[in-house]
Amino acid sequence: GWGVPGSVQGIMPDYGGTPDVLPGTWEPLNNSTNNNKREWQTNQTVAGSLTKIHGKWTFKAGGEYRDMLAIWQDYYELSSDLVAGNYTSEFTTANGSSAPQNLTAPQQGITAASLLAGAGVWDVQRNLKPILSAHYYGLYSQNDWHASSKLTVNLGLRWDFQPAPTERHNPMASFNLNAPNAFGSQGSINFPGVNGKSLWNSEYHDFQPRLGAAYQLNSNTVVRGGFGITYLPSNTGNYSSNLLYYENAFSASTNDLPYGLTPMGVPVGQFTDNGPAIIVPAIGANPSNPAVYSPGSAFITNEPNGRVMQWNVMVEKRLSPTWFVSVGYVGTSGSHLQTGWLSFENLQSLPASTLSAWRSQYVASNGTLDPSQQQIPNPYQPASGPPLAFGGALGGSTIPAYIPQLPYPLLSQLWALQENLGSSNYNALQIRLMHQFSHGLFMNAHYTWSK
Repeated sequence: GWGVPGSVQGIMPDYGGTPDVLPGTWEPLNNSTNNNKREWQTNQTVAGSLTKIHGKWTFKAGGEYRDMLAIWQDYYELSSDLVAGNYTSEFTTANGSSAPQNLTAPQQGITAASLLAGAGVWDVQRNLKPILSAHYYGLYSQNDWHASSKLTVNLGLRWDFQPAPTERHNPMASFNLNAPNAFGSQGSINFPGVNGKSLWNSEYHDFQPRLGAAYQLNSNTVVRGGFGITYLPSNTGNYSSNLLYYENAFSASTNDLPYGLTPMGVPVGQFTDNGPAIIVPAIGANPSNPAVYSPGSAFITNEPNGRVMQWNVMVEKRLSPTWFVSVGYVGTSGSHLQTGWLSFENLQSLPASTLSAWRSQYVASNGTLDPSQQQIPNPYQPASGPPLAFGGALGGSTIPAYIPQLPYPLLSQLWALQENLGSSNYNALQIRLMHQFSHGLFMNAHYTWSK
């Protein structure tokens, strides 16, 4: 139905669902992209602690275990997308990109006109419903030493262990940037239980010391300070999408090649017969199958957990029986914080010498020749015989010249990686003023200056 070819209907996540029609120039006729979210969760926790008071010491120790079970339905699309590229521009590159000579509106063309002429492609992304289980283990010791009537010292240590989540049927993968792939370049797909132990490497050294102290200068003044390290949760939730679990190998999809296996700047076929799209069946956890290298997003195997250091010093003073003021400094510093959907590889990843040479050629051509987009024989395809079933541009007999120059050429079509590249710094002056009026009225004022 809906004019969708039968071959495409057979692999849609929700058979019979209304397709998305994205004409580009006009408003979409329907758009369910990233709009199909359902979630089921069950969390189980076992925790215990022991407290002992001995002289001036208060000892407390404990542990916690959590098992977090979740089913995530977060289809990228409910059925299929009819994507209309702009096939009406006056000048195009071989793979269909708009050429720099298209300066005026008539030269740039109209995307919707391409759709009305029958050009376009029905697109189906891989969509699964992962059933995830995430485990958490924590041990801690928190001890208070009442050294004197004026001084109390707090000493603590916590250890966390957060292994990567698992899936009931294991349809997930990540990327190992430190390992070669079966096709001779750097960057391999990591299938847990096949060529890798887990979705990412576990950390066993997440020790988190805590130190604090409070000292009474006089009957009305107290000085407090503390320092602590915290490791952030890393294995819970669905992050931004199911797509980050790189489900490509475990469900069928389309490989959209509107300009064919050997691009010559002319669209092949029409969306009614889906000539521009190749149906790619589910492959399974086979890192040697070229079809698993296709556009998508993923985690990487060697990623440290996020860490935050916090410290503060406060001076508290009672000015009168009804007035209280505190002034202090608070600071935090975060490292390896989660960053999602950042660009993985682009032209800036190329060697500087290559970029310089191509820039000179581009300038010499007065902007009419982009060496990075020139089609060259695909070095990852055999010289004769049927092509290997790589996804996206890698599936053609020719590819843009920049791809083999990238550090991870077979991963060049990744939309993004989920990496912990973020950092943060926070420093603040905090002032608090409190006043207790009669008849239960209370005033509490705060001021913060931060950077």
